[in-house]
Amino acid sequence: MSWRVADVLVGVVPYVPTGMLGLLHRDALAFEPLDAYDGGHDGTGLLRRVLHDARALLRPGGLLLLELGGDQLDALLPLLGPLGYRPEAPLLDDEGDVRALVARLPVPHR
Repeated sequence: MSWRVADVLVGVVPYVPTGMLGLLHRDALAFEPLDAYDGGHDGTGLLRRVLHDARALLRPGGLLLLELGGDQLDALLPLLGPLGYRPEAPLLDDEGDVRALVARLPVPHR
């Protein structure tokens, strides 16, 4: 049985670099544990893991969308090709800042 069951996977995993947790709005920390935000040294630890593991769930042609911040897209783009993804245009917020990585798992050629 194939585990490739998803056409789209969306992830909002912790992506705030550990050193920047102190900059989060106090209200956010009042309702969520730090684990909900802490993405490790550069904030990409869990994002990298999801990039790797999502391949087993996505059908060929499927999309992966991951919320991220700062310069994290630049850190993750070089991983996409070796992991078998094709990058798509990232999602931007109203100020033009990158807020999500979008990658497609290509359909194999016959």
